[in-house]
Amino acid sequence: MLNNLGERCNKILRFLLHATDYVSMRELAEKTSVSRRNVYYDICNINDWLDSHNLPTLKIVRGKGIFIPPDEKISIDALANKRDARNEYIFSPGERAKIIACYVIQSESPVYVEQLMEACQVSRNTIFGDIQILIRQLHEYNVKLSYAPKIRCGFCLSTGNCRFSIARKLTLTSNNSARSRLR
Repeated sequence: MLNNLGERCNKILRFLLHATDYVSMRELAEKTSVSRRNVYYDICNINDWLDSHNLPTLKIVRGKGIFIPPDEKISIDALANKRDARNEYIFSPGERAKIIACYVIQSESPVYVEQLMEACQVSRNTIFGDIQILIRQLHEYNVKLSYAPKIRCGFCLSTGNCRFSIARKLTLTSNNSARSRLR
């Protein structure tokens, strides 16, 4: 799997790398069983990934689709096959919620979305979804996670000296759910 790209983005990029002619957005949508809008979204993600590795981005030609020139295919394929152990594992939403909890619990200052995006290697929207999971978990313990986006203050726990007990409760919850799955 390509580093930092989801399964669908992987599939699209692999398909484009093996194509010998232009591939239409409709064809990509059919191949991945999603809407054309989702394909456009995935192309944006692929372009972000390519750009972050200083490679040329994919260009959509109106009425034709996408074609990757042979010289660019070599560079992209070389990068796609290069393995970086740090990025091979993709965290589940529950695991990311625990990572976010650890960041917030251990930090004496606010934790910013950008820090969480970097730690989890996911998008801003994914982080906000994971935070919703964490908020539900913390609610069980009457702990609130606060965020003030307009003043960019980051995420903070709203109760004072409960960091250890929250970490302990989340660990116990995690262990209990793991045990119940094994039964």
